[in-house]
Amino acid sequence: MNASFDRAVDFVLAHEGGYVNSPADPGGETNYGISARAYPGVDIKALTLSKARDIYQQDYWIPLGGYELSDQLAMTLFDSAVNCGLSRAVQWLQCALNRITSNNYHLAEDGVLGPITRSTCQAALEQGYSNPLVTIILALRLRHYADLRHSQAVHLGGWMIRVSDLMLALGP
Repeated sequence: MNASFDRAVDFVLAHEGGYVNSPADPGGETNYGISARAYPGVDIKALTLSKARDIYQQDYWIPLGGYELSDQLAMTLFDSAVNCGLSRAVQWLQCALNRITSNNYHLAEDGVLGPITRSTCQAALEQGYSNPLVTIILALRLRHYADLRHSQAVHLGGWMIRVSDLMLALGP
């Protein structure tokens, strides 16, 4: 399996847009979805598309093991990590794995993509569980948005459209 970073990052960039400095955004100043809060050493206003792609690949795609996953799962985890945080996306993966696999143990839902989570994920993919994993992760993501609806109501509609667009991009 070799997921397409280009396809995934193009999807993210289409939803993140360019430079924004909105007081309603908890990330503060952002460009291509890269926030000053997460990257205080980066000149966000001057950030190039090429540098944003490099950040996404080095800090999100590679740590998620995107090249080792099915295209659908890699794209789902990547977009979830960009939008909601890397640790949270991994926690959702761990929760999904706990729900669909019959392990003799329960994965810790600690947000750390360690060797046990990686091997459990690979086994689940080999057993054909890519689509159920994606479905559970997206359901958990929607529940997360629902929990934020009061504090982040201004973003809720856009987040829901983003998940809908992701589901359409993933195909049947």
